Amino acid sequence: MIRYVAIVIGAFIHLFVLSYPGQRIMDHSTDVFHKAYSMLWYKTSRRTTQLLSILLYRGLTPCTLTAGKIYVLSMANYASMIQAAVSYFTALSSFR
Repeated sequence: MIRYVAIVIGAFIHLFVLSYPGQRIMDHSTDVFHKAYSMLWYKTSRRTTQLLSILLYRGLTPCTLTAGKIYVLSMANYASMIQAAVSYFTALSSFR
């Protein structure tokens, strides 16, 4: 039993190590959008304003790190995966 618990904890830690950098990428990409939006763009040249509009348009959707274009590596998905695993464990342990 202890062996299985150690394996599950190891799998949770492994998934966390994969999900945390994906969340950081998402946070930094939204941070770039907010910083570009809050800068004094009206005091810059027309060319800079055009480049900022391109940056803002690109920043509307955050960059994501995916696993095989199926699973987005983020802390929200990590939490839902842990929640599902715990609920499966609870359901299976109730059958004993």
